[in-house]
Amino acid sequence: MLQTPSSNIFVQIQEIHVLRCSLLPDETLSFPADSELWNDIFDRLDVGEDVAVDDLSESLWPLRIAVGIQDAPMHVEIELSRSYPHDELPIVMIRGAAISREIHNEAKAMAEQQITQLKEAGEEMIVYQVLSAHLLPFARQQSDQARRDHISSVEHPRSQPSHAPVAFHALFTSHHLISTKKRRSLQQWSSSLHLMGFAKVGYPGLIYCEGLQDDVEEFVANVKSMQWLALHNRFMEALPPSDHLQSRREWLEMEKIAEAVQYMKALGRHSFVADMGIGSTSTTDS
Repeated sequence: MLQTPSSNIFVQIQEIHVLRCSLLPDETLSFPADSELWNDIFDRLDVGEDVAVDDLSESLWPLRIAVGIQDAPMHVEIELSRSYPHDELPIVMIRGAAISREIHNEAKAMAEQQITQLKEAGEEMIVYQVLSAHLLPFARQQSDQARRDHISSVEHPRSQPSHAPVAFHALFTSHHLISTKKRRSLQQWSSSLHLMGFAKVGYPGLIYCEGLQDDVEEFVANVKSMQWLALHNRFMEALPPSDHLQSRREWLEMEKIAEAVQYMKALGRHSFVADMGIGSTSTTDS
C-alpha cells in the first residue's frame, strides 16, 4: 500500500503499478536505472506491503521505465520528472536498432500527440493510456511485420544493398549548464544511445557528442526538449570522411573551457570550436 497519496511521486508509482499489472504475458516493463530498488518496491506493492514514497531519494529522478514486447524490434522508454503529472509532461523515447527512422518518427509523433491531447483534456494516467492504447499496439504491429518479413526473406531470399552507418557529431552552447537534472539526463542519454562526448558545466555551457546519425539526432532532439536559457545547436552534421568514430564510449564532465578545447584538439577537431570563437581569449576561463 502506498503512503502519502497527495504527492506526484505517489501518483507516478501508482500509475506504473497499474501498467505493470495490466501487461500481457509477452509484454515487459523494466527500469534502466536503479532496477533492483524499483523492482523491490513494486514487488512489495504486489503483495500489499506499505511503501513510504516520501522516503525515496530525489536522485532516483528522472524516473525511466522501458516497456516493450519480447523479441519485438522496438521498445519504448518513458522518462518522468518528479513534477509529473501536474507540471512536466513525460518524455517518450523510441528504441530499436532494427527499426527505420520513418517508423521511429511515426511512433514518437503519435505518442507526443496523444500525450498533449490527454493533458489538455485533463485525463489522468497519461503514460498508462498512451502505452496501453497506442504504443504497445504499435510495437506489436512492428513485431508482427518483422516476423512476416523474416518468413518472406527465408522463403524468397534476395540480395540486399548494404549501407554503412553514418557517423555524426553535434555541438550545443548555452548561457549556462548548472542543473543536476539536466546533467544526469545528458549522462543517461549518452549511455543509452552509445554516444561519447562531454558537457562543460558552469558558464557558459557546452555539450558535444558523437555517434551514429540516428543516435545523435535523437540526443539532439532530447536536449532541445528541455528548457534552456540561450541554447544554440551550433551544428549537427556528418563527421568528415577522413574522421572516424572513437572506440571508447564515455561521457565526461568538465568545468573549464580550456578542457573542452583540449578535448577537441585531441580528436583533431579543434576547428569546430575555434571557428565559433570558443577558446579565444574572451571565452577561456582560468
